[in-house]
Amino acid sequence: MLFLSGIIYFSNKIISVIGLVIICFHNLFDTFIYEGQSPYAILWYFLHQQSMIKISEHTSLAFGYPIIPWVGLMALGYVMGSLYTEYQSKERASLLMKFGIYSVLAFIVLRLTNFYGEPNHFAIQEKYHFL
Repeated sequence: MLFLSGIIYFSNKIISVIGLVIICFHNLFDTFIYEGQSPYAILWYFLHQQSMIKISEHTSLAFGYPIIPWVGLMALGYVMGSLYTEYQSKERASLLMKFGIYSVLAFIVLRLTNFYGEPNHFAIQEKYHFL
């Protein structure tokens, strides 16, 4: 939210570019891996790397949702909100439908080609492991 409070003064186009760049390229930071409990490691866990640190014998602190990708999503969400003030209902519905279709197509292309994102190839599982 602090980041968003600083960028709301830019135009929606600039905020969109910032959000898209963060979302599309945050995985480039995956090669930087910290371990341990140094201040730099904890800062990196907070910003980008999922991890867990042990605070005491019975207490751990989990960093499950790194901040950098979420900042990009918040920036795009902020810009998407402007669709509700700048466009009529039919135009907005059409734009949102196109955005949704293009997003799903981009996901399918990226996932099937393994060009970017998840490094493990997709494989059909025998069981539903989430149940």
